[in-house]
Amino acid sequence: MFSAPAIPALTSRPLISGTPRVEHSVTYEATFDAWYSLARAYWKAGLELLNVCRTGTPEQTQVLTPGIFLIRHSAELHIKSMILDAGAQRWTKPTKRELNVLNGHSLAALWDLLEKRLSMLGRVNEDHWWKRVRHIVGQLDELDRTSMDFRYPIDKAGGKLAAGNDITIDVQNFLDVLAEL
Repeated sequence: MFSAPAIPALTSRPLISGTPRVEHSVTYEATFDAWYSLARAYWKAGLELLNVCRTGTPEQTQVLTPGIFLIRHSAELHIKSMILDAGAQRWTKPTKRELNVLNGHSLAALWDLLEKRLSMLGRVNEDHWWKRVRHIVGQLDELDRTSMDFRYPIDKAGGKLAAGNDITIDVQNFLDVLAEL
């Protein structure tokens, strides 16, 4: 005989309040440190999910898509943080075109803007590591150009997205390459 799982007792507790058992506070101010901190938090959460996939059961691998999204989103926030930081060092506000790039999700366009901002500061970096990061960012951008594929099962018009459902990833290789960053 089938028995349904027990339904937890309903309470009137608010979702966010009460006395925490462990003190956690989340405060993000409009500072560069806050942007970097949030980017690192997404990175760490993404790595945790990907590690579950690496060693997990088929049911646990369901977190692959959110893990990839978190890594990609972290990269986006890191690049945006560096762009804003570089702009502040020159005391220049973003142009209208730059604001469009900053408000978008294209990693390639953001990377181009970052390199432009850094060159304005005389900090053009063409060493091996920088080129490798540029290449990996490019691969993340190719995987999901609009930051939609790993967030939604369909696009805004109801069509199938390019990556999320049809991609095969060697999770260990993905983690190994991310470790280079």
